[in-house]
Amino acid sequence: MYQFYLNQMLQIRWRRWLTERYLGGWLTEAAYYRMQLSNGGTDNPDQRVAEDVPEFISSTLNLGIGVMNAVVTLISFVAILWGLSGTLTLPGSSIRVPGYLVWVALLYALAGTWLTDWIGRPLVGLNFDQQRYEADFRFNLVRFRENAEGVALYHGEADELRTFRDRFDSIVRNWWGIMRQQKRLTWLTAGYGQAAVIFPLTVVAPRFFRGQILLGGLMQTAAAFGQVQDSLSFIVSSYTDIAAWRAVVERLAGFSRAIELAHTPAAPKAGIHHPDGNGGGLIVDRVELDLPGGQPLITNVSLSLGCGESALLSGPSGVGKSTLLRAIAGIWPFGRGEIRMPSSTRILFLPQKPYLPIGTLREAVSYPMRAGGVDDTNLTEALRDVGLPELAARLDEDNHWALQLSPVSSSVLPLPTLSCRSPIGFSSTKQPRRWTSLRKRASTA
Repeated sequence: MYQFYLNQMLQIRWRRWLTERYLGGWLTEAAYYRMQLSNGGTDNPDQRVAEDVPEFISSTLNLGIGVMNAVVTLISFVAILWGLSGTLTLPGSSIRVPGYLVWVALLYALAGTWLTDWIGRPLVGLNFDQQRYEADFRFNLVRFRENAEGVALYHGEADELRTFRDRFDSIVRNWWGIMRQQKRLTWLTAGYGQAAVIFPLTVVAPRFFRGQILLGGLMQTAAAFGQVQDSLSFIVSSYTDIAAWRAVVERLAGFSRAIELAHTPAAPKAGIHHPDGNGGGLIVDRVELDLPGGQPLITNVSLSLGCGESALLSGPSGVGKSTLLRAIAGIWPFGRGEIRMPSSTRILFLPQKPYLPIGTLREAVSYPMRAGGVDDTNLTEALRDVGLPELAARLDEDNHWALQLSPVSSSVLPLPTLSCRSPIGFSSTKQPRRWTSLRKRASTA
């Protein structure tokens, strides 16, 4: 009872520690965003945190306990087998091998382990891909649920069904590959186990027929040989579990490497620098932006905005308007130059795609502050200012508010707004429109 209880306690404590470690590294310094840009990170990081971590812990504990049992059994029976083996004199020579059955069991286990690894090694890659295909399929289902209204308006059900079938076909094909590989591996491990029953009797039979041991000694020797051989053959009997464990370890190790790479600082002369503020407005000094692959996107952009000034970036799609705003926000690392903003200033950047967290309305309106960080009076005023005064009575209602509320309908994206006496407005749009406080216009191509 307590073995089961303590095992579960270790699992949840270990999972809590690992989850906190991965989430902390993934969410700090916008590592999650940089990993998405580099395309060298990891697929489905949500699955690696939610599923791979508990799978790794459970498999590690099971395999670890199995290894300890094998070691204890080996220590217990190897001395017995050594004593029962006696000494073997090699035919045609004077070489004597004490405890020869121990060496025979070791050679038998080594041969079986080598064959098992040779046949079963592809299982690691197949298990790795299976987890990825499962996560991709689940992500598409969740994405469909999040965009159900858009699919319904487009009448895109048939196309979504084709996509789901394609994703699921990848799961089925890979699963068949796992089945075929496991069939080959099972042929080997099952044959290896059956041969292990007869093998010690065959090795000891000459001594029995020469009258050196009795029938009881023969059976005792075979039993001890079987225990030692089972202990040495732990990898053979557990290779399927080991292959699945190795796939999980590789996914988590790749996730860790991607997080570390996202946190690695750029070279001193590379990257976009954000020195301490100048006390004035926004200054963009000779900024050059690149795509993640290294191709140049924008060259030699310089502008200066003081308090009370506004600017409008205009140009065709793809020239880098939004990318320049990402660089100003500090989340685009590919490029060179310097961007200075007022120090000790709260800056609001609005994304092109609105985001609301799942939870209470109070949490959604207060985001990214804590729900208790804004009093109800300010929350009520904010809802009234955006034309939603009726929601003031539903602040503690838990809902998926991104699906309940309509997104802002505008072709103009204000980025950023600096908190000073006369606010600075800086916006990006694909089709320039009338802007009330337009003082400057910065256009790049």
